Amino acid sequence: NIDGTGEMFNNRDVHITNCYFENMNEMWGENGDILGLPIDELSWGAGIWLGGTIPSVLPPAGYSPSEQSLLLDDFSVTHCGFQDVDTGLGTGFYYPRPYRSRFTNFRFEDSWVTGCVNGAFALFSVDGGHAKRIDTWVGGTVEYNSGTTGGFVQDCKNFLIEDCQFGGNIRPGKSADGVGFDIEGHCENVSIRDCVIHDNDGAGLLVLNTGGWNEGLLVERMTLWNNARNPKADPEMAVTDNAELRYAGGAPNPSLYGRLSNVGIYRGSDIGVGTPNIYDVSGNWARDFSPSGVRSGTPWSAVSGRPRSWTFEVSTEGWGGQNHWDGLGASGGALVGTSSDVDPFVVSPDTWVNTRESQWLKIRMSSTKGQVAQIFFQTEVEPWFSADKSVSFGVTDDGQYHDYVVDMASVETYSGVVTKWRIDPTIEAGSVMQIDEFSLEKTPYVTSVEVVTPTRLDVRFNQAVHIDGGVLDPSNYLIGGTGKGSLSSYPDFVSQISTETGPVYRLDWDSGEIGALEDLVLIATSIMDPRGNFVSAYELDMDRDRIPDVWELINGLDPRDPLDALDDADEDGRSNFDEYDFGTDPNNGYIEEVNYYVSWSSGDDGNKGTSQSQAWKSFDNLVDLSLLPGTTVYLNRGDVWTNTMLALKGGGTEDMPVRLSAYGAGALPIITGTDSDSGICVLWQDPTYVSIDSLHLSDARVGVYFSTVSQVLNGEGNLFSNQGVHVLDCVFESIKDTPVSYVAD
Repeated sequence: NIDGTGEMFNNRDVHITNCYFENMNEMWGENGDILGLPIDELSWGAGIWLGGTIPSVLPPAGYSPSEQSLLLDDFSVTHCGFQDVDTGLGTGFYYPRPYRSRFTNFRFEDSWVTGCVNGAFALFSVDGGHAKRIDTWVGGTVEYNSGTTGGFVQDCKNFLIEDCQFGGNIRPGKSADGVGFDIEGHCENVSIRDCVIHDNDGAGLLVLNTGGWNEGLLVERMTLWNNARNPKADPEMAVTDNAELRYAGGAPNPSLYGRLSNVGIYRGSDIGVGTPNIYDVSGNWARDFSPSGVRSGTPWSAVSGRPRSWTFEVSTEGWGGQNHWDGLGASGGALVGTSSDVDPFVVSPDTWVNTRESQWLKIRMSSTKGQVAQIFFQTEVEPWFSADKSVSFGVTDDGQYHDYVVDMASVETYSGVVTKWRIDPTIEAGSVMQIDEFSLEKTPYVTSVEVVTPTRLDVRFNQAVHIDGGVLDPSNYLIGGTGKGSLSSYPDFVSQISTETGPVYRLDWDSGEIGALEDLVLIATSIMDPRGNFVSAYELDMDRDRIPDVWELINGLDPRDPLDALDDADEDGRSNFDEYDFGTDPNNGYIEEVNYYVSWSSGDDGNKGTSQSQAWKSFDNLVDLSLLPGTTVYLNRGDVWTNTMLALKGGGTEDMPVRLSAYGAGALPIITGTDSDSGICVLWQDPTYVSIDSLHLSDARVGVYFSTVSQVLNGEGNLFSNQGVHVLDCVFESIKDTPVSYVAD
């Protein structure tokens, strides 16, 4: 009925899960005016919006039945991703008057939102429910005069916001606010706790009375840092915008307006408008929120640089406070000691870990007794160790190093910011303990593999992955080991399967049959999470033998066995590690050519150097290489290496000489050596069957110096064995005696 005399639609049981929403950021109205058309519904660009039309014809007095009736009961959104949306999930109407129970039993969980200006969620008229484990860390670019926020509630009651992240919200153009989270008004019994709010243009938290007085607000166990990064986008904005906590206040409010307790605030630096305040108007907060346990004495600069990973190369790196741990120290690049009783532990220095971004630990350690270890943690809101803030994991007590992945998010208490760690490597006395690495990781990894059929595997990840981040690409999954059976190394197809506990990625093969699951090795690489974190194919190395797991599986090696790096299966004189390093086939005894590329204009010394796209920049990586038969070192045409020397050593055979040459297009590569230590452009030690061509050498004492070394030291016998040395098509310019000090070895 359209006259407002009847109740609205009693919809119920609507659930959305494992969905992805992208590019839903079209502006409503001109200049960000959200009160533009359509006039009967309030909406921003959104991934999901609950709205519609409620009859606006009012009865003679009071609310009409249509205004105060339930629209939807039992609604949930779980395990969804929202990229570049003005609003992730929203509800709202322009007409009629507010009613706080139009949506009941409302849940938003385990989802991420980017590009929002109106909030990861913007909720009106919700009664009962929660938003948990929602992340937004980068704001949108659409200008809204009414203000931007990372999250928003108004006209809501009995609602909980817990273990969420609101960060990176901006105020495009002259948009107001730019806050992390906004309680706009007319809310009752709304709580926000165990959340992190950081790096927003405006305040961390904004409380207003726009929709009416709030009652029973609870803000507790929160950590805020480095907000108010752009608090005055418009010079006419009030100076009170420059604060971590904003509350407009007003006339005296209800006696139970709200509480603010156990909140850590770490203010950022002055960006030209003064250091941010804690409160915009401290009197309003004191009157209506009775703040208690607010920590604000430490600036963000004092905690932002705290360590998050430790490798103990030369020291204990601040770890101490040990218990039942004899001989604590650093030795051989590890934290070492022996357990003197059944509760040995050691404590980290202060750290700063945003639990919404880093959810697992990588620990490399060895022990000789005990098969259970435990990780404890302190948080910014609970600075003490306790059993409920710990995770246990199994270990192998064989005295050998093993890598352990510990999922800290497996306990609900892992929230907010971790400020200190404690590791208990064993629960037995007399264990020799060594910790080689303790580090926080952000990248996704495979947590479980289930055999569905002989040609089908279901894979789960520890955290959300981006649907367009390679997770559906079969080439990013590689299997090996005897458990591979007769399946091919890569699946033929990957699909996403929706479950109540999150997405599963199903790997299918057209033919073959899997072997024993316990003997299967599965590597998932180059799979990206929504923040852009990923592990490349050549970063995973389970056995720490410096050979990537992918290379080992492709070439029939065991990525769990570090000793196979020393083997030489094809008996060509090169170990498996050397074959990997040279880019050759470990199963082909024929000595293959290996080429190296150097480009001053486009290279990077951190590259592999074995292709044009992976060229090195300088000559530093060539110094320690012994060039093998068939190798060519290429210098990029058009590049110039100034005041340096290229040092090479090694030689080839008559059939497979070693070359120094040029690649690409343009002028010959140039090396100048005037200011180098020796005044030499190219130094080649022990040249046998080598050739140099297509170089331009200038401004040096010597262009090319072939340095031969005697094969006998007593003056008897054949002194040198060098032969087959050729130089062709080179240019030598301004090669002359310069005042350079040179002493021959």
